[in-house]
Amino acid sequence: MGIAISSMHYTGMLATRFIPDPTVSNKSSLLLNEYSVYGLAFYCALMLILASLLVAITATKTN
Repeated sequence: MGIAISSMHYTGMLATRFIPDPTVSNKSSLLLNEYSVYGLAFYCALMLILASLLVAITATKTN
């Protein structure tokens, strides 16, 4: 199953062609800037801490 899924993924990616659109600006507001990267890093760290606490709490309750 794992070989089938990975081979389908790589076959699909090999068949994909990305053509740049000249009407799209490189100065798009959707690009990550310094502040959004900090926010994303903070959010990921917070979720990691919360998940670790949840695992630690449930592990101590089951023992």
